[in-house]
Amino acid sequence: MFGPHSSAMTARRGVSGALLLVAVAASMATLCSAQMPTSIVSGYTVCNNMVECDIAGGGTTLDVAAMTADAKTAGNATATFKTQGTKFSGMLTVDCLTTDPWTDGVSLTVEIRDGASQVVLPTVITIKGVLSLGSSILVINGTYDFNAVFIALTSFGLEAQSTLVVTGMQFGHTTMPQSVLKSTQPLSIANSSRLELSYTSHTFTSLTLGSAWAWYQLDSASSLDISTDSSVAIIGNSNTLSSVTAPSCSIALINVGGQPMTITEGASLVIDGNSQTLGSVTASTGPLSVTELTQTATTNVTSGGSVQVTGTKVTLLSVTAGGPLTLTPIDTLGLHLDNATVTASRNAYSLSIVTAASLAQTYLRATDINATNGAMVKVEGNSFTRSQLTVSPSQSSIAFVGSSGSIRVSDAARLHISGNTVTEGSGASTAFTNLRFLVAGVLDQAAGGMVGVDRNSVVFSTTPETLFT
Repeated sequence: MFGPHSSAMTARRGVSGALLLVAVAASMATLCSAQMPTSIVSGYTVCNNMVECDIAGGGTTLDVAAMTADAKTAGNATATFKTQGTKFSGMLTVDCLTTDPWTDGVSLTVEIRDGASQVVLPTVITIKGVLSLGSSILVINGTYDFNAVFIALTSFGLEAQSTLVVTGMQFGHTTMPQSVLKSTQPLSIANSSRLELSYTSHTFTSLTLGSAWAWYQLDSASSLDISTDSSVAIIGNSNTLSSVTAPSCSIALINVGGQPMTITEGASLVIDGNSQTLGSVTASTGPLSVTELTQTATTNVTSGGSVQVTGTKVTLLSVTAGGPLTLTPIDTLGLHLDNATVTASRNAYSLSIVTAASLAQTYLRATDINATNGAMVKVEGNSFTRSQLTVSPSQSSIAFVGSSGSIRVSDAARLHISGNTVTEGSGASTAFTNLRFLVAGVLDQAAGGMVGVDRNSVVFSTTPETLFT
């Protein structure tokens, strides 16, 4: 096996600046799987257009600007870096931030396939800067255990038909990490680009944490903007928690904190077909929340944008919360729609042997909801089933749509609450005190706006103390 500086391989530049690469008696894959330096500042010229590149160990940094410049010199439209197999154990940095890499008109392809970590890493991949010109990063079919963040995003964005896809991954956690994708700065997906996290599985077994724990698939600590036919898709992922204890727990598929989320110009946020299973989970002194989309600022959906939270399956078995238990697919500070669609449908919640200080179940919860200009809000076909639930009767409530402020539906907009079911199974310890299809401080229908409530059903095996308030 040749090293990157072997005498059997020489690289030199002629007067014209063209790169001549001479390799003797070795395949390109063999050359690329040679021992690599821990910090690559040159040497990616060996790998930047190869089909396969195995890295032994971690600590690799890709200088994307230099890669694209070399690819242009070689006459290639794309600079490519790929790994395959368990030799890639992580700590890869993709640096698009230090120098603008897109001035040469060359795109980037990074692919990590079938990787596996041999040690527990805090962060496996770091991506710095904006991907552009149809560039792509694909992480597929690996097996990892990390104790902080799988992919850390720094000043990250996607534009001009670029993609970041993490799919088919298996995560078995021996610690309690923070998130799969995490950005501490504004996150922008624009111009027909796509961010996808799909068909990953996370298993948390026999874990104890002495402080509050929050787990998110995608965590943007600032803002999330999706625009111009772009999409963010969280599809087919599963979280399984068994024998997990922490003072308090917050579990969500997407968390956006601090700044508004904007989805506009035909863009979409799709959260579909995910599952969250909690068995023998204890939030010993504080709250426990299980949500799909959590936003602590306003969610703005405009100009043909859409938000879809559908087909989620949430199962709680032998779960205890010392504080409130909150279950909701969509939880946002404010929800403002203009010629746009928000859908919460076919989400199923099943609770058995659950004890909590209080219970709040809402399929769509916002401080205020303002739908206008033909916007559509659909809360349809969701289900909630419980048995052997112990909660103080005065602290148990369900609302299909809930707002502590106002709900305004105007200018041919529509709010439709239909086909949702609530079922109390046998052995329930306490009945629902409050079960309401729609809760609002103020409900305002104007200029052809319409609120429709139909075909919802409530089934109790025992007589509830108070059904509607």
